[in-house]
Amino acid sequence: MYSFTVQQRAGHPYFADAVPYTIALVDFDEGFRTLADLTTPDGEPRIGQRVRVEFEDVTEEMTLPHFVAVS
Repeated sequence: MYSFTVQQRAGHPYFADAVPYTIALVDFDEGFRTLADLTTPDGEPRIGQRVRVEFEDVTEEMTLPHFVAVS
């Protein structure tokens, strides 16, 4: 994980019930960087932490990435 921030306001109505939530900026081993929301099951997020990506079907037409922190 390159960086993260905690969102206090939803940027889209879909996320209105989720605030506050964490957004992570992640560098992939393949050489690209992207944003997605983050779950940290074992506590607070930290810079340099490894994550795995999961995908959530929001609608039949839209799927969003979701990061989960790993120890």
